[in-house]
Amino acid sequence: MKYVDSFLEEFKRTPTFTIKDAEKFLRYKGSTKAYPKIFMKLMVKSGRACKVSRGFYTLYKDIEVVGFPFYPFYYGLGFALTKHRLWKQQANPYILTTRNVRRGNREAFGSNFTVSKISKRMFFGYHYTKGSNFYYPISDIEKTLIDCIYYRFNLEDYVYTNIFKMIDKKKIGIYLKNCNKKIKIKYNILIKIYGNSI
Repeated sequence: MKYVDSFLEEFKRTPTFTIKDAEKFLRYKGSTKAYPKIFMKLMVKSGRACKVSRGFYTLYKDIEVVGFPFYPFYYGLGFALTKHRLWKQQANPYILTTRNVRRGNREAFGSNFTVSKISKRMFFGYHYTKGSNFYYPISDIEKTLIDCIYYRFNLEDYVYTNIFKMIDKKKIGIYLKNCNKKIKIKYNILIKIYGNSI
């Protein structure tokens, strides 16, 4: 496999890549039309690459890559609560995407992750954070709370207390303008109960 070194150098720059990306690169390097699929099978078999989902591969055995095939996306809910150190649990990735994909639980690298669709109107309130090998999008604390309300993700009292200690009132006020009445009502109930934590 004479293309291995140049392939690894090229694709270490991205969390995931498609079979079409691999084909384009290998054909550019001079491979035959049929070779890219053979090459990728050998890369996976040797452990140099891993299959993330249908048609998507990665050079990183890292659960943080699982969201990238669903771009545009961000990680949220329990995963965001864990990363923001707002609760004691260790949560698997929870992917929120605007794409029309099959929702529910999936598996990669021996771990589970969850995919849910989010409307384009609600697709905001995230930033990029440094992971093990690359940056990935994750909801900020304010949007994590809103998403927990929206998806009826009930939390323990101490988690709400932690959230309201750190929440930016001005930012969440802006966010709530994009939300429906049910979310606003639930938020107002929560702030009456936990708002003194600020």
